[in-house]
Amino acid sequence: MEPRLSPRLVILLALLCCGACARRVTLPPEQIQALNSRDWTISGEPGATAPHVSAPTPAPAKPAIAPTPKVVPIQGGLVAVMPIDAREAKTDHATIVALEESIRTVTGDLLTPRGFTVLTGETTLAVLQDNGIDASAACEASCALAAARELQAKLFVSMTLTTTEGEFVGFVRLFENATGKQLGAVQLSGATVKELRKAFETRAGDFFKRVLTTSP
Repeated sequence: MEPRLSPRLVILLALLCCGACARRVTLPPEQIQALNSRDWTISGEPGATAPHVSAPTPAPAKPAIAPTPKVVPIQGGLVAVMPIDAREAKTDHATIVALEESIRTVTGDLLTPRGFTVLTGETTLAVLQDNGIDASAACEASCALAAARELQAKLFVSMTLTTTEGEFVGFVRLFENATGKQLGAVQLSGATVKELRKAFETRAGDFFKRVLTTSP
């Protein structure tokens, strides 16, 4: 027959076991501070912090630069300054002729060094008359192109002169004969025709810019 434990002894033994399990382990303060100051990796082991690897920042893309078009001047040829349409201008014939010759002179000064030949007023009128073209009508926009083709001019300059609000206003245009394309235009105004002549001299560089610096 096995010996049996008394209930009081069983309770006493249970209390002793619980106390042993609940016993806390206390570390010195120096060891706790050392543990807290360490860097820990993901694995939970003390050691160096895992290096941070970042992808290289791509360099900013350079904006695309369109190629500069090659500048090719129009090749030389004949240039005709058509008779001025001055039917609405209140001035005399001599003043109109002076304005026309001034435009012709400035045109020659700019275009002759580039290989162009500017027809004289006499040559222009003679060719027009030989082809049955009225000089007074040749300056009109509707027939200026046909007149220039009779002259076999590569370029031609036409001008309309009028008087409005007490001053002279002139519209000067430059055309290419082969296509009829307008290459330049300028509007002039002044109290006298002399002021228009000076204004054209000042602005002639811009007026002929497309002829001197670009291809047709």
